[in-house]
Amino acid sequence: MRFAGIIICFCAALSAHAVDGYELIGFGPQHKGTAGAGVASAEDSAWSLVNPASLVTLERRFDIYGDAILVESATTPRGLIGNPFSGKQSDFNVLLAPGIGYLWKRGDYTFVVGNFGGAGTRTHYDEPRSILGLVQNSDRRTEYLINRTPLAVAKDLGDGWSVGATLQVSVSRLRSDFVTLQLRPTEGDYKES
Repeated sequence: MRFAGIIICFCAALSAHAVDGYELIGFGPQHKGTAGAGVASAEDSAWSLVNPASLVTLERRFDIYGDAILVESATTPRGLIGNPFSGKQSDFNVLLAPGIGYLWKRGDYTFVVGNFGGAGTRTHYDEPRSILGLVQNSDRRTEYLINRTPLAVAKDLGDGWSVGATLQVSVSRLRSDFVTLQLRPTEGDYKES
């Protein structure tokens, strides 16, 4: 005997706005300028993060650039522990994400070393978002930054073929004084450790 089941799902669409920080499609100005297109054809040393084998088409070069990340956030605390005194809060920050890369060749090999700031977000509200934050003037700041350091090598195999590899070291930093599930601010109180 066969049984056909019907699942009815009722969903309510609520307005929700969020950001997970800055992470554009692509690395470096050339790659970002094409919205991440053209992975197969390297334009600068930042391609070591997306397709190291394509680096064999480039000549020796030194790349330096900087991104200005504009972060705008807003909140209106609500709910059981929301701070009723803060009202709507907004914040605007500019994060700087520098990039630097050096590419050189030795015979059929191409090497790249670099340092690329690639993502981040920052929020600093004037008032705590929750009632719990009022006690210690917390629950209002967070900062998250990511930096990538690639060490890449590519070998030209001839006839348009190449192979490449990248060791990518990523370092991130998170500072926050947001209230945790233990109903107190994060340890460190937004201080560098």
